[in-house]
Amino acid sequence: MEFKRSAGVFATGFVLALIGYILGTIFAIVSASTASSYYRSDSSVATGIVAFICFLVALVGSIMTVVGLYRALVKIDTLPLPAPAAPEGAMNATQTAAAHYSPPQTPAHLVYSEQRNEQQPPI
Repeated sequence: MEFKRSAGVFATGFVLALIGYILGTIFAIVSASTASSYYRSDSSVATGIVAFICFLVALVGSIMTVVGLYRALVKIDTLPLPAPAAPEGAMNATQTAAAHYSPPQTPAHLVYSEQRNEQQPPI
């Protein structure tokens, strides 16, 4: 089974969706503000059309993002699972050494002792 590339589709879709929604919102606000003004102009229709096109680009970008995610998840689902662990009774040399490991002992001069030395000053 040959997998299709997903990173480019995902990144392109994400950028198109982001830019499309931002520009579409900006043009929609501009179109609404010029359409509701006292002196109505034809520019409000043009900015409305541009806002609609930007929202279509954002929709295409959103679909591309979903397709890219789907392709990536298909690849992840086909990854091999790790091998099951061996039964508890069977241990190799590394596991045996790790099972009998004991931490190093703290040197005697670093261990706190209640006994006082005659040369130590009183506390």
